[in-house]
Amino acid sequence: MPVPSFTSYLKYLFWITFVLIGFWAALDMGIGWDEEYELNVYLLNSNAVKGLLNGDKNNYNILLNHQDRYYGIGFHALTHAFAYLISYVSLNPDLFSIIGKQLLIKHIPIFFTFLLAGALVYRILVSITNNHLISFLGLIAFLLWPYLLGHGLMNIKDMPFLFAWLLCTYQALLIFERNLVVSSSKNFRKNIFILALLSGWLLTIRISGILIFIEYAVFGLLAFIQLGYKKSFQYISIRSLLTTSLIFLLPFFLIVFLLYPIFWHNPIEFLNAIFYQSHNPIQMDTLTSGAIISNRDFLLKYILIWLGVKLPIVVLLGLALTPLLLYKLINTTDQQLRIRLEIVLGLFTTAVIILVFLIVNRVHLYNELRHILFIFPLLFIVAISSLYLFSKKLGVSLLVASSIIFAVDDVKLHPYQYVYLNEAVRFFPISQQFEKDYFALSAGKTAAWLNEQPNVKTECIYASPVHVWLFQINSKKFPCNQGYPGHDLNEEKAFFLLYGQVRKQDARIPLPTCRLLHTETRQLSFSSYELQMSHLFACEPTKN
Repeated sequence: MPVPSFTSYLKYLFWITFVLIGFWAALDMGIGWDEEYELNVYLLNSNAVKGLLNGDKNNYNILLNHQDRYYGIGFHALTHAFAYLISYVSLNPDLFSIIGKQLLIKHIPIFFTFLLAGALVYRILVSITNNHLISFLGLIAFLLWPYLLGHGLMNIKDMPFLFAWLLCTYQALLIFERNLVVSSSKNFRKNIFILALLSGWLLTIRISGILIFIEYAVFGLLAFIQLGYKKSFQYISIRSLLTTSLIFLLPFFLIVFLLYPIFWHNPIEFLNAIFYQSHNPIQMDTLTSGAIISNRDFLLKYILIWLGVKLPIVVLLGLALTPLLLYKLINTTDQQLRIRLEIVLGLFTTAVIILVFLIVNRVHLYNELRHILFIFPLLFIVAISSLYLFSKKLGVSLLVASSIIFAVDDVKLHPYQYVYLNEAVRFFPISQQFEKDYFALSAGKTAAWLNEQPNVKTECIYASPVHVWLFQINSKKFPCNQGYPGHDLNEEKAFFLLYGQVRKQDARIPLPTCRLLHTETRQLSFSSYELQMSHLFACEPTKN
């Protein structure tokens, strides 16, 4: 039996350390803006199904009329089952009924999907580079990248979707790389069947998973070119194509329709869901480079700016080298290298086509690029592969340096890792002109700070968003907590506190009788700029 090498011990040490700290960090994050709402959407679907099984259509009709009836619950069902299991194993049945604790516990399976996403990135990098060192360094950088780690610690929608997308990508690349498209063996059909199940699950998390077929089309075209190059078309029959199509489509649609109760009354709802969610009527805006951009306008500018500030330097440099891969592909006669280059360029082409498709169709995006978070690992894989194929030493050096910066950023930014800005932007005042705490984690952190202050007393607290604030505030110590805006503060006749989030680097006093009591701030590493998340004001009444 071979003795593990020193490198293996380092890998084990990294995994153990990262996993343990990660689970602590996931539970320490607090609760974000959408988490309770996502739970309610799941319960809406669950109650609708239970009602139908009992012959009662009332809850199903409520689902049909709900504004967000097309929200996928493919991952929510797993997290709900996990929370129930934890409450059962811990012999604490009340745990499942305490919404705040239940939402925190669900961060654990979310973080687990992030870990698995990192493992998939590693496996894809190994298949492209055939080098375990660069792939493991890429894994470390991917997991430490604050932007993705921040989502991986609590984002119940976008991170599981990213993981499911990578699962589909890995399975598709497995089929492509082995050239199984020319085979009618059971192994090939088994892989197609698995791809169908994974693709169906992807769509049940978010209907925008339909975009994965762009990726399949790209690699299908590359496979078609390979078959033409090898003159292997004679091995493909119409019967084989039909059989393969049925092996994919039947389980794919079965998974989608089983886990989307809204489709049960009318299958055409599948198309309605795609159109509705791509042009969601919710009007939102996002602070982008100092400008408030609506989710309906300036999509090209919006995407390019956010990619420019969220992608780290190592990824931007790697993407800049991508044209050299095309040159290598055109001039190489090595079949193995050709396949590896095609995989990299195929992933890059997929990302570009998807972004162009979103821009042309004016798909609504907000909260920077979290709705297309799955694009980032594709670009990361392309960039690291490009760096390696260009210069192994350069790739290793940049990944080591980036990982160190990422680790320092993670410590300094926690729990707001997702507000990360790259190593260049943070040195300019423009870094203050971007949306920051759009998950509103600062509400819980400020409430926790207030709970520990012995001398602060108030008649009432006005908070925005109040629903996140209520999860953390000590209601016995501060029984009056109300939403703001929606209340005329000038009418207050007693001392009160006012909490709100900050978009720009300022501390403007909302009323002349208010003073700044507490500010939630974090600072990016190697930068003097503080990122202000929220303010808590203590205010005297304006009227006697």
